[in-house]
Amino acid sequence: MPRRPHDPTWTDDVLEAMRQLGRPHHLRDIYQRTAEVRVAAGRPLNPTYKRTISRTLQQRCPRCRTQQRGDQLFEMHGNGIWSLA
Repeated sequence: MPRRPHDPTWTDDVLEAMRQLGRPHHLRDIYQRTAEVRVAAGRPLNPTYKRTISRTLQQRCPRCRTQQRGDQLFEMHGNGIWSLA
């Protein structure tokens, strides 16, 4: 079944987790909070969810080589610390 435009994505869930954390946090905290957001919403965690979260952060960070076109949502501060842009 194709995803409808309003269905939440990993980006939506990482954004919500980052909003809940409220300040720059280490990647391990972001993994945990994003997993909690997904489970609370009844969405599954895939076996590689940590890699999915890392990729999501990097694709929306202007400092990362894997940054894709679109909104620049996340900022990398180094040593595993990330925040909302």
